Amino acid sequence: MSDPGNPTPAPAPAPAPAPAPAEKPWHDGLPAEDVGYFQNRGTDKLTPREAAVAASKAHREAEKLIGAPADKIVRLPTDPNDAEGWRQVRLRLGMPQDEKGYADTLKVVKHADGSDLSAEEIAAWGKKAFSLGLKPGDALTLVNESVKETDTAKSAGTVEQQGKLAAQKSALATNWGTNFDANMFVAKQAAGKLGVTPEQVAALESVVGYDKVMEMFRTIGTKIGEDRFVLNPANPGLGVMTREQAVDRKTSLMADQVWVKSYLDGDAAKKAEMTALNTMIVNQR
Repeated sequence: MSDPGNPTPAPAPAPAPAPAPAEKPWHDGLPAEDVGYFQNRGTDKLTPREAAVAASKAHREAEKLIGAPADKIVRLPTDPNDAEGWRQVRLRLGMPQDEKGYADTLKVVKHADGSDLSAEEIAAWGKKAFSLGLKPGDALTLVNESVKETDTAKSAGTVEQQGKLAAQKSALATNWGTNFDANMFVAKQAAGKLGVTPEQVAALESVVGYDKVMEMFRTIGTKIGEDRFVLNPANPGLGVMTREQAVDRKTSLMADQVWVKSYLDGDAAKKAEMTALNTMIVNQR
């Protein structure tokens, strides 16, 4: 029995339990290279269960490639500027070793008119396809479509050009009237004397128009005297001779033996006059 005058002290409180030791990570004790592998993939921070699931998924994906032959696996370069690395990828995907490797494939391409591509066209398209790293089949599709579009555009342009040319010829015929053939003779003579080729005349026509080009050469021809063979022989001021006058002039010349001999010997002026007379006789009605 305690003495009320001398109470018994209270017992000291029990000490707090020691904290539980920290749980070690699931990869504790593994080799450093393995730990680094898990850390690089973020699986080191997962629970053991989560890490196991991630590992099984990765393994199943890898199983899809197990047994695949090396020539069926393509490794992509990590550097987008690795030209050789990407060239090797394109080669593995079917690109030929050089631009000549497309030649046989592209030989089947036809123009809209049914003609084959020229050797130069095939070479140019092969170079383009190779620069793009295309497989022959993809190159064939590209060239087929491109040639078709180009030919269609050219056809449309040709029809339009032909329409313009017809309108210009009609305008010239209206402008020159009954003197059309004589004026055309003068224009062609002038172009010939100036050394202008038919191709150059055509190039001029595409720029300034057929009617304007012919009128230009006619004007030049009159200034250099190329119209003297088609003018009215009795009075040049009256303009171009009629068909009947041309017939009469030709008959007169053919009766002149000296003139005929000179003509047959190749006299340029006499040949030009005879050409002019024949033009007037045949074309004028």
